[in-house]
Amino acid sequence: MLFPTTPDAEADAKFWIDYQGTNIIPYFYRFLKAEPTSEAADLAKLQLEHGLETFSNSMSAKGPYFSGSKVSAIDIAFEPFALRIELLLKRYKQYSLPRLGLS
Repeated sequence: MLFPTTPDAEADAKFWIDYQGTNIIPYFYRFLKAEPTSEAADLAKLQLEHGLETFSNSMSAKGPYFSGSKVSAIDIAFEPFALRIELLLKRYKQYSLPRLGLS
């Protein structure tokens, strides 16, 4: 089941799907399109990193998926953009996302 069955959990899932579209994806594209070393690029990069940090800090510790051990609509919605963020920013901006908390 891609969406939870309880109303509160379903609302949370919809919130995190919407969060991607308002706090991560637009800033990814702004950073990608901005002139290198410009103020716009710096601001978009900071906003992208903040959005991703909030998103990742909200993931279940039981992982590997956002809500735990099973894939959900949140994961399916984000997967294409997760790949684009990693690949395109590395290719066109020579930028890799910080690996916070990993050793």
